[in-house]
Amino acid sequence: MRVVLRILTFSLAALTASFVGLYFYLQDTARLKPEVESLIADQTGINVKIHGDLRWQLLPPLTLSIEDLEVIEDGLRVRAEALDLTMDLSAMWQDTDSWRVEALHLTHTIISDGLAAATLTRFDLTDFRPGQPAQLLATGHYQPEGEQSPYSGTLKGTVIYEPETEASTARVRLEATELETPELAAVCDLTLSPNGRSLPAPPESGNEILPVAALRTIDLQSDCSITRLRIAGETFSDGSLKLTNQADTTSLALELPDFLGGQASTEINIDLAAQPIRWLITPQADAVDSTRLLSWADQPLHWVARVNHNGRIQMAGNTQAALMASVRSEQSFDGGKGEIDITGLKQQLTQLAVLTGGSDSFSQWPDTWAYNALAGKLKTQGRQQTLDLQVDNLTIRGSGIYNYTDDSLDMLANVVFTEAPADSPYVVNPLLQDTPLPMRCQGTTGDLSCKLDGDATQKLIAKALQRDSDTGLRRKLENTIDEKVPEEYREAARGLLDFLGRALDSE
Repeated sequence: MRVVLRILTFSLAALTASFVGLYFYLQDTARLKPEVESLIADQTGINVKIHGDLRWQLLPPLTLSIEDLEVIEDGLRVRAEALDLTMDLSAMWQDTDSWRVEALHLTHTIISDGLAAATLTRFDLTDFRPGQPAQLLATGHYQPEGEQSPYSGTLKGTVIYEPETEASTARVRLEATELETPELAAVCDLTLSPNGRSLPAPPESGNEILPVAALRTIDLQSDCSITRLRIAGETFSDGSLKLTNQADTTSLALELPDFLGGQASTEINIDLAAQPIRWLITPQADAVDSTRLLSWADQPLHWVARVNHNGRIQMAGNTQAALMASVRSEQSFDGGKGEIDITGLKQQLTQLAVLTGGSDSFSQWPDTWAYNALAGKLKTQGRQQTLDLQVDNLTIRGSGIYNYTDDSLDMLANVVFTEAPADSPYVVNPLLQDTPLPMRCQGTTGDLSCKLDGDATQKLIAKALQRDSDTGLRRKLENTIDEKVPEEYREAARGLLDFLGRALDSE
């Protein structure tokens, strides 16, 4: 949008140049070009260089053609292969606010700030005059630094340019403007204007996500109706996007009323005045189909439920590395009533039953847990993750490290079964009831393996054998001692359990 504003400003400057073009017309081009460059600089403060030919045509309509035009201002470099301007000759003698541009065409224009580049393959502005609606068509692509593939798009609609006055700054308005990219189709109303403030530029280290220096200099309001939004292979429709950038704060609100069978929304607030800049993201989802959600995330887990989700994510910085290092979040989810595959958990519990000499009742469990309630929370601080999950009489509490760079997870979780309801098939041996069963999950989010942790299991048994333990294993052994050991030897038997527990723990 800043580029559009500058192009329209330059268009007026080109008109000013054409006004004095009659005087210079009969003079040679070598003299004419520096005069035009100087005139544009005087009128707009924009530095312009004309590297190629400059041609005039005085017969109606008045036309101006410039080849290889370059504009440099505030670190922004714009270079166009050609500029062609057609205007109403009768307006030459009127006030500039009444001038009318019949057509302005820019060919292969490159806009660069030294870090990223945008290319306008086509820019057409027709029937333009200040304060009045004109037709705009722009096609091009944007190449962020470090990205291999550019982002391409088309902008088509009505634009109104309001020049600067004593009471207000210059302003560009887009009305009912169609935005089309491979990922997004939307119709937007937008207002953009420079805010006139001069703030010190923030330090840069390269690979910045947001152009903070540019955002601090403009005010922007946008309201878009989304007809198509494509994310990771899934297409969403009938959404809305609101974007504002004012007083060093950028706010974005995305609403998707049809999201994977439910609905979702996200609000993003960015404090551009902070150093480093600070982000607050609050996602929310209601009644999302878990089957579609897992398929979209490329997760092979069988889970059928309607999922609700709420989150609060805080970050600081303007590079991916800084954001990942500073992330702090708390996210809660509710899977309501549904069913989930537990074959992996069954296999590990069966192995544990063999180790502890318990009965192998786990193999008789159904592969799919038809649960009545599922809820959980995930807390994140940097790479540290903490999970708390409750499924009926099953509790999973874990903590570990997630490496954002290589998408690897290493988490140790304690799985605890409490007493199951009378009609539940998921009943555990009293030996394991209320006993934390250590499971270690390792791998990537797309290929995660969870197994009993050998060291943690040994420590578990060691603690469970000792007298102060309140696990099912210790209670089972205590009951066995009371039932089968003569009273005069019971204390010795308990002492032996304590000794074995300490011995295992020391190993």
